[in-house]
Amino acid sequence: MINVVYNEMLVYDVDGRKLFPNSNLINYDVHPWHTMGPSGIQVISKKYNIDFPYTIKETDSHELISDLNTFNCHDFIELLDNNENDFTTRLLDEVYESKEHFIYPFVLYNNDLFSKYETIELPGKLVELVKNKLGKICFYQPTEGFYGQSWTDFIWMSNFSKRYNFDKEDVMVITPNMKANEQKYELIEKEMFIDNFTIFEYSYFQHNLWFTTCRALNKGCISFLRKEFEKCLLINKENKKTHHFLSFNRITKLHRVAIFAELMTNKDLMGKSIVTLAGTEDGYINRFYNMIDGGLADSYKHSKERLLKFYKNYDSRKSHTYDCDDLYNNKASNLNVDAHKTTFVNIVTESLIHFNSVFFSEKTFKPMACAQPFIMLGNPHSIRKLKEYGFMTFDKWWDESYDDEFDFAIRLEKIVDVLKEISSWDMDKCYQVTQEMEEVFVNNFNVMVSDVEVRKLINLLRSGPKKLI
Repeated sequence: MINVVYNEMLVYDVDGRKLFPNSNLINYDVHPWHTMGPSGIQVISKKYNIDFPYTIKETDSHELISDLNTFNCHDFIELLDNNENDFTTRLLDEVYESKEHFIYPFVLYNNDLFSKYETIELPGKLVELVKNKLGKICFYQPTEGFYGQSWTDFIWMSNFSKRYNFDKEDVMVITPNMKANEQKYELIEKEMFIDNFTIFEYSYFQHNLWFTTCRALNKGCISFLRKEFEKCLLINKENKKTHHFLSFNRITKLHRVAIFAELMTNKDLMGKSIVTLAGTEDGYINRFYNMIDGGLADSYKHSKERLLKFYKNYDSRKSHTYDCDDLYNNKASNLNVDAHKTTFVNIVTESLIHFNSVFFSEKTFKPMACAQPFIMLGNPHSIRKLKEYGFMTFDKWWDESYDDEFDFAIRLEKIVDVLKEISSWDMDKCYQVTQEMEEVFVNNFNVMVSDVEVRKLINLLRSGPKKLI
């Protein structure tokens, strides 16, 4: 069993068992609005006239229970995979007395810790236990690939480990930036810091498929997902597609605004897609025009002027919707299977596009679950990284050299070139190519639901100079 340790608990269940912990960083201003920081604790305490730590009662209202459940955002166990009961929750004082082995987590949802603070203060008991090899400290940023986008993130972590005289195995960073280790060792070679902490690259959204509630160690759920995938394979055989492209876009970012305009105005692509784009939340009517004007190079060969002309009279405050009028709230848990079934290729507009990260959100895995090919409009080397982890892509059918382009405008140009080629195919050819791709679909589904990386992480958390209990 792996003991996951916190300074304090916020909520206990009706039987007095530990339910929701408080953040081990509660005294630092690093908690975004969607997580339960100090202000959220105060709001709930005042709303229900309760004090924390709180023990749930059988008479508690559903509304109170629902609000208390928001505290799971700091639960390291909840953010991993505990289907085989590998983890249990403990308090720091408890393991200090028992001298049981443990991990001590810092759950992060942004990079504020590294930009706002030079370091953090650790409890003396924790430092003593870690230095005696009875535990390790884990920084876990599950849902965004921010860690490592700046070289200062690595400097911060090395200085932190050095300050407390920790060894490499004592401090661990778990990040969905699948390029973090590559960048770390490039900087070490340049002697920018010493190698005194460990990074484990963990694709959170692959192993926590929000749109199906599946986790890699939940075999029953995976079995159900496989049956749904096989239905998609059958539909591929029985039906031709109705559209060439699917491009669901929510939060407005440069690459999404650009591809939306291409699909709406490029004469070769118009009328051949199911596409959405949320409106901007800042209330500025010309926001998209300014994004293209300032973010896309004038040399863009497919005509920056055409995109600007489209957005000149476009109301950026309004959402272009398809199946859902609300594009302002997170749609990671949504999956429109019918839209995937009726479109040939998914244009995956990932969360990040910069060269110093490779991050896969749920957007990458939705087409894999639906037996659909995809084109990656995200970080450079996303395709390369997928292949490193055993996925197959579609270079047999179209040019994927866009993946090697660090310049965003050139990468977009190459992707639009591919889209124009595909748009010239009739639905008979799209049907034929879909049949040819079945081996790729099956492979990608199997890799997506594999438990290999989950078990690697659990084993690493369990390992150390002294094996964790």
